[in-house]
Amino acid sequence: MATEKYQIDHIVSRLGEKIKNMRTERGLSLKELSHKSGISAAAIHKIESNGITPTITTMMKISDALGKKVSHFIEEKVEDSDVVFVAAGEREPILTFKKGLELQGISATKYGDFMMTAAYSVLEAARRAARSR
Repeated sequence: MATEKYQIDHIVSRLGEKIKNMRTERGLSLKELSHKSGISAAAIHKIESNGITPTITTMMKISDALGKKVSHFIEEKVEDSDVVFVAAGEREPILTFKKGLELQGISATKYGDFMMTAAYSVLEAARRAARSR
C-alpha cells in the first residue's frame, strides 16, 4: 500500500514537468496552450510548477491540445534493459531446508550477495508424477 502511494505521488509530482516539456517541445507559449486547451494560462503555469494538481478533465483538455493521450503523461517508462525474462525451466534453484518449499532465482543477474528469488510451494506427489514421465 505504501509503495502504491509512493508511485502515485511520484507520477503526480512529474505531471507538471511533463506538460511543460511537451509544451516547449511543441514551441507553444503558456498563452497559446491556454487558447488551444481552454484552460487559463495561470492554471497551466501552476500545474507546470506543481502548485496545483490538475483534474482529469483538465488533463484531458491539455493532452488533447498537445496531441497526446492522458496516459502519455501518467505512464512511467521502463527501459527494456531493466527487465530480463527468465523462463521457469531456466531458473536457478536455491537451497532450502523446508519440505515442500523450493526457492528459485527469478532474476537473470545477481545483485552483489543478493539474488531476487521466488518461493514455490511444491507438492511432493506432483513432483514424483513429473519425474516419472
